[in-house]
Amino acid sequence: MDVVSKQKVCIVGIYGQDGSILGNLFQKKNWNVFGLYKNQSTIHNVNSLITKIKCDTTNFRELQNTFSKIKPDLIIKDRKSTRLNSSHEWISRMPSSA
Repeated sequence: MDVVSKQKVCIVGIYGQDGSILGNLFQKKNWNVFGLYKNQSTIHNVNSLITKIKCDTTNFRELQNTFSKIKPDLIIKDRKSTRLNSSHEWISRMPSSA
């Protein structure tokens, strides 16, 4: 039997409102979810199964090293201007990971 690994998504800004919602949605779709954060000033409900990694995203070398270790299939940068309804719609049509 071939073992197919789960797809990996890295969400930059996992403790933000949209980042936490997207992380939980990807986790429910059976993805390996990695969430980057700079600080935990605002903590939303982030699933305990999400791997949280402290990373200064303004430091290119640190970000590059983090991505090299994770090797994500998809990277999402959470921004305050995210259109969350569009994200929910896109994820709901997305197939589950293996």
